[in-house]
Amino acid sequence: MLADTSDPVVDFDYPSQKAGLRVPEGPTLLDTCVIQNLMALGKHGEDGRLTAEGERVLLARFGAPYTDELVALDCLVETYQRNGPPWVVSESSLIEFQKTNGAKSRELRQWWFEWADYFQGCLDADWYPDIDPHGLVIAGGPEVADGQLALSIVPALSPDCVPSFGPFRDAGDRALIRDAMRAGIPTILTTDLKSFWANRRVLYPFGIGIWRPTDLWRTIARDHSLEVARWRAMLPTA
Repeated sequence: MLADTSDPVVDFDYPSQKAGLRVPEGPTLLDTCVIQNLMALGKHGEDGRLTAEGERVLLARFGAPYTDELVALDCLVETYQRNGPPWVVSESSLIEFQKTNGAKSRELRQWWFEWADYFQGCLDADWYPDIDPHGLVIAGGPEVADGQLALSIVPALSPDCVPSFGPFRDAGDRALIRDAMRAGIPTILTTDLKSFWANRRVLYPFGIGIWRPTDLWRTIARDHSLEVARWRAMLPTA
């Protein structure tokens, strides 16, 4: 269970906050693990929300720190439910899901396509005029016949195909960083606390903020509480 969000919350040091924004503006790129987490949350809940029993199952399986991130992710889904979450996906994640076979791989790929369709709808509605969605697409090989592309010689997520970024050694992490920079997306949401989020400050000079769900949720919830308090203060007293 997350801590009471009415408690004082320290200001984090994410680039968007240093720029005077409490929460990041524009779209947020979902890390591959978050896409998987969102699908898993649906299996441990009802009507799209995590149940108390589901939370206990997650707690027994993953422990408190990681479960806190999943609960916060579930809270973010509810928060964004009315207008839709500002979340986008990259083809790099789809390629990660294609590495394995079987029912789970097919399920994850279908889940990715659902998010990709949602993102396309946001683009069609002109939600994000300042980003370049082509930066989230993995380039294919040259066309060898009508509608047929040659396979790339180098795998799309091989170490030789994605640039190096300091301590980020995982090719999938580096690919997402590359995609965010190419597309002009300043925010990545991750539940990978041990490597991706832990090394986030390396990307601050590039204007990229890697947020974890608990920080984002507590910031949003605290701002909402302050707004409600200001509104109540304006009401006439009896």
